[in-house]
Amino acid sequence: MDATRNPYSPGPGLAPPALAGREDDLRAFDTILGRAEHGLASSPLMLVGLRGVGKTVLLRAFRQRAEAAGWHALSLEGETGAGAEARVAARTARELDLLSLKFRRRRGRAGFARALASIETFSVNAGVTGAGLTVASRPKAPEAFDFELRLFEVVDCLADRLMRDRAGLAVFVDEFQDLPPVAAGALVGVQHAASQRGWPFYVIGAGLPNLPSVLARLRSYTERYAYRTIGRLDDAAASAAVVGPAERLGVEIADGAARLMVAEARGYPFFLQTFAYEAWLAGADDRIEPDDAEVAISRGYDALEGFFSARWDRATRAEREVLRAMAEQAPAPSPVTALAARLGKPVGSLGPPRRSLIDKGLVYVPERGRLDFTALGMADWITRQDPPTR
Repeated sequence: MDATRNPYSPGPGLAPPALAGREDDLRAFDTILGRAEHGLASSPLMLVGLRGVGKTVLLRAFRQRAEAAGWHALSLEGETGAGAEARVAARTARELDLLSLKFRRRRGRAGFARALASIETFSVNAGVTGAGLTVASRPKAPEAFDFELRLFEVVDCLADRLMRDRAGLAVFVDEFQDLPPVAAGALVGVQHAASQRGWPFYVIGAGLPNLPSVLARLRSYTERYAYRTIGRLDDAAASAAVVGPAERLGVEIADGAARLMVAEARGYPFFLQTFAYEAWLAGADDRIEPDDAEVAISRGYDALEGFFSARWDRATRAEREVLRAMAEQAPAPSPVTALAARLGKPVGSLGPPRRSLIDKGLVYVPERGRLDFTALGMADWITRQDPPTR
């Protein structure tokens, strides 16, 4: 069938044609917007789940809903490695600068004078000179940049105007667990101060299942955030995600074909989109048969090869031994003591590869003393590979 009409979106972070099975999550965010309209506060919302379950897509849907309600929004993403803290500060400054341009263009911008000045101060101190800055205010950034203080000043200067406009300011953070501690601490610190003062400022995040523990180590009050686990879709939602988009374009998916794709994807949205995309290409005469679904699943796994191999290639030899041992114990999380026994090594020797695998985002700690994969299907992929050369 015509590839240009293919409604499915298997790429990373691409929005599917329908957010099937995520209605409760959308309602949770809509509740924050609705309560703010009445001057009522809500807990910050954090989405947690494995890679590929659609957290990024949901986060973007939240932003669209916020902006449609008249809110202002910033988007950030966690970063690791040398210079990550400076890069996140610079990204925040640029996002704020875009916000200042928006304020400058609207009528009644005089009401934003203090906010504009505070945004300019944030940018200058972060070492960024955006389009909203005046020539006179471009000194060299000081060596010490107090992220939390400067962000608090921006929100403080905006709060009254936001409340008069019955609007809010939301910072949407993807891969939150990878934010440098200074930036993450600044965001949750300002969020806490805003909550105490009744300001309509919200940090909305998405991250791996270890995000609650990461935030709790920064500030204990984050334990009271609203965490929503984003997991696999049930069969009904998965079927709707596959069948619905095709039906709206006049294409019929045979029941047997839909069941094959749903069963193979095991509720994993990224797999669903990949198989459905390939099924559309394999189908003919506006119909997708079970044979087409079987072809699609085979081609889909070929397309997913890079998804898994990219993770495998980032692991060292020692780390791959740990990953293989974990795959042998899947689908349950692997006790570190059992991994050591399987590898014939002391438990202490697994410390360095364990930490490195966590830092690379390949595994996480679902509970003390255990490890699990961050990507669904990784264990199955590993077991299909040839045994490593020892």
